[in-house]
Amino acid sequence: MLLVMPRTIRLARSAGLVLLLFDVLMWLFGCGVLLLSAVLLAGVALGNQGGAWLHTRLPTMLVEGAQPKPAEVAAASRLGFFSPMFFSSPADCLAQEWALLLDSLAFVTTYGKKNCLTTDMYDRRPLTLGKVATLVSGKLRDGTIRC
Repeated sequence: MLLVMPRTIRLARSAGLVLLLFDVLMWLFGCGVLLLSAVLLAGVALGNQGGAWLHTRLPTMLVEGAQPKPAEVAAASRLGFFSPMFFSSPADCLAQEWALLLDSLAFVTTYGKKNCLTTDMYDRRPLTLGKVATLVSGKLRDGTIRC
């Protein structure tokens, strides 16, 4: 269900999840409580309600469609990791967020489905982290930064 939400909602959720993962790393390295709290709150806010805000701050190559409506943002906030639904079915929520994170990563690494990686990235094979990493590292190994 999350994969049909507007693109900026999906990107905001992925960015929020990355912030939460970064927060865990900061905690492991002993960062202060104030900084941990600020990053945690930013991650949750971005993931839960940040779609419309992010739409106005993305580079134009990553903007797809119109700015999300408040109803779309509210509907997305009732799904996945950033919702109360997480407490009843955490495995399903994490699986949805993982698929969303992979989709967002593929979208960003193909510059909004506009570069030479797009065809290979979105072929019939399923999207995996290994596939994204292999395609991107292959281009970087060739010395191709922009294509």
